[in-house]
Amino acid sequence: MITKHVMARAMVLLAACGSIFLSPRSSSAVTIAEYTFGTTGSETFSATTTSAGVSAGDITNVVLGTFSVTGLGYSTAPVLNVDAGSGATTDVDLSFMNDNFFTFTITPDAGQALNLGMLTFDVARGGAGTPRSYGVRSDLTGTTNLGSGEVGTVRPTFSPISIDLSTFANLQNVQQAVTLQFAVAAASGSLEFDTISLSGDVITAVLPPAIIPVALVEYNFDGNSLAATNTLPDMSASSISFGSMPTSFNTSYATTPSLQVNPPATNESGAVAGDDYFEFTISPTGGKILDLDSLVFDAARGGNSGPREWFLYSDIDGFALGSAIDGEEILTNRSVFTRFTVDLSDARFQNLMGPVTFRMYVTTNSTNSLEFDNIDVVGTLRSAVPVPEPMTTGLLVLAGAALLRRRRLA
Repeated sequence: MITKHVMARAMVLLAACGSIFLSPRSSSAVTIAEYTFGTTGSETFSATTTSAGVSAGDITNVVLGTFSVTGLGYSTAPVLNVDAGSGATTDVDLSFMNDNFFTFTITPDAGQALNLGMLTFDVARGGAGTPRSYGVRSDLTGTTNLGSGEVGTVRPTFSPISIDLSTFANLQNVQQAVTLQFAVAAASGSLEFDTISLSGDVITAVLPPAIIPVALVEYNFDGNSLAATNTLPDMSASSISFGSMPTSFNTSYATTPSLQVNPPATNESGAVAGDDYFEFTISPTGGKILDLDSLVFDAARGGNSGPREWFLYSDIDGFALGSAIDGEEILTNRSVFTRFTVDLSDARFQNLMGPVTFRMYVTTNSTNSLEFDNIDVVGTLRSAVPVPEPMTTGLLVLAGAALLRRRRLA
């Protein structure tokens, strides 16, 4: 486990640099974008007001029927007239499923972020006939309705609608384009919208702390032990176990033990068929998610004759011949160990919430030896909650980095 003095030093370092993890401060709310549809004779789907640090796209429809900006003789300035069109339904959720909605997209400039606050608009039915409802969603919140309701007024009497977006975590500190979608739910007829206004804060983007891959588990065979020597919090690791090949510990060529194996197999197929391997299993705990980066280790031949090789497998790809993640010949003789790095950054080794077993098949030229030391599994741990606390992330990075630096002379 990580020693107390390592954790204590991590706390001191975090205290010294803790000021870099500042939450964004809210400024006074501004109108991020507003659509008032221009003036009579100069109607427009474009935003008529846009805040500094933001770009706003035109209002567009998907498969709605009549979609126009017109005064219609019921107001002193143009309004947005939206007919339910084909596939019309009085159900808001079905209207979204049928693509019966119009949209606009807001994008913060580079280095800027949005804290969305209030969405307001005026809406009225185009006539006194069938019930008509609206619904609002965002591409960042999926199928969650930000707001919905039946429209009770008929033009020229518009109902003012206000939707509080500040309660939606995915609409805060937004550093990418965000699209708002307005569904029209009616069996027939139209809804008319006026003065669609989005307010909130435009702030300097605060990026989360970089997550640096660290040594999650280490095997260095201290005390002739096959158990993991060091394991980060929220990780578990099995002891190393073997197939059928002879094994021992060697203390003759290094200041601390190395794992010595004597496989009879002379090639990869023979090693797989003959169970000439050692293996271990690691797993995240405490609800954490594991993203692997690499597996690194030291290896050397027990003598001059060759070839002597290793082939790394995992249960993610399976242990059938030909499923090796990587493999290589070892060219150095003890006590000169070669450092090998196996890349585990592929998508299949990311987002792991359960155990993963690594199996090392080995070959020599007929029962000669190979030696392994300082086996590290490198990666990152994160919470299932999207944004981890900065202090927790910092401790993992610092403690893991200290573990990775712990190297012994071969």
